[in-house]
Amino acid sequence: MRAALAHVPADAFVVGAFDAGGPFLDASLGAMPFFQFEAARADALRAELDAFLRRRTGLTLAKVGALAFFCSPAGCAALLPGVAGVLLPALSAPGDETLDLAVAQRGSLLMVGMPAAVAAARAADGSDALAAPLVALVAERITGSAGSVAAVDFMAIPEEEVRTTVAQFGVKRGALSIMGSMLRVEAFGPEPRLRGLVRMIEGGIAMALTMLEVKKERAVEDGPLLEGASMIIAAHLAAQAKASLQLKVEGGRLLVEAPLGLNSATVLPLIGALAAVAIPAFMKYMRKAKTAEAVKNVKSLYDGARTYYENASGAGLGRAKRAFPPSARMAPPLGTCCSQPDHKCQVDASLWNNATWNMLKFSMDDPHYYSYEFISSGVGSDAVFTARAIGDLDCDSNYSTFEMVGSINALDGSLVGSAGLFNQNELD
Repeated sequence: MRAALAHVPADAFVVGAFDAGGPFLDASLGAMPFFQFEAARADALRAELDAFLRRRTGLTLAKVGALAFFCSPAGCAALLPGVAGVLLPALSAPGDETLDLAVAQRGSLLMVGMPAAVAAARAADGSDALAAPLVALVAERITGSAGSVAAVDFMAIPEEEVRTTVAQFGVKRGALSIMGSMLRVEAFGPEPRLRGLVRMIEGGIAMALTMLEVKKERAVEDGPLLEGASMIIAAHLAAQAKASLQLKVEGGRLLVEAPLGLNSATVLPLIGALAAVAIPAFMKYMRKAKTAEAVKNVKSLYDGARTYYENASGAGLGRAKRAFPPSARMAPPLGTCCSQPDHKCQVDASLWNNATWNMLKFSMDDPHYYSYEFISSGVGSDAVFTARAIGDLDCDSNYSTFEMVGSINALDGSLVGSAGLFNQNELD
């Protein structure tokens, strides 16, 4: 396996390895779910298949039981160690029409993939490749026994949307491995951000289980027989999975472990069913968590306006002359956050350095998702104000609005506030 990993280009942003614990064909025959090959029949199948592949490719693949793979800016490719024979010249031409792939051989290593990726793999060779962070991560976890590992450098992925989404959680690299009956997911980044991610994962799981329980209750109440039975089973399996899930942060690493006690025929449909519920719920939970910024700051603006108005009496101003701080335009301008890193507005102290924001004792001292404005008019019993936050969480030009309003009671001069915080299109 190390010989294959040594050919992974240094700029790869996805690196993985799979070890079947023996030849692929033997592992495939042993995994047939409905019948078992007799020894003589299995030998005959191996011999015929090997002869066919040797005739068409020039190679013997009977002993191949592992592979490495990668994706880089040049494309993706698979690297198979343990081949014998010599690749036919017709297949080694880039972009062969028969396979629609580039194929190359280096000793006992077969390279298959996009032409530019295969060329990059042929050029990479040696200890430098093995020292690359992602390759080293995979090499440490593939120990020679059956299993699979994949590692990702999120900050190097070409798609900006992926980078910005993952960057919200401070995760720089990640790895997923299946060894024996244990599934392990690792994320690497600053410890405080990883602890925040754990809280978000736990919240998302709780929300997904709640939604699954609601769907179960509806199915049991008036749904078809099979749907009700299936939802009962799914709800209990999901609860058991949550109970067995272990999340812990060690330094700059988040480790998630879960035993795989079910066979693949059971696990895959279950994962699909749970994902259909869990992924939308988790995405909604993440957006909901972002709105906490707007709720907190609109309330802070409201409190600031109230304090300013109440302090005006101490300054000797009579009720008829009191007013709220003057209006302040939207800061920063709408659309600013979506054009900046992580779709967050970066800190700009100059935006908040004016009379109104100072009177309200308000400023944004950390990167943020929302823009803020304060609108006021009138004096005395005619004084009114609106504190507002507007944001575009998924940067699709559909804005969410949070606001609170205040006015003056003409009878006693006290502040009359809105019944609560008004919001429109809360999650965009």
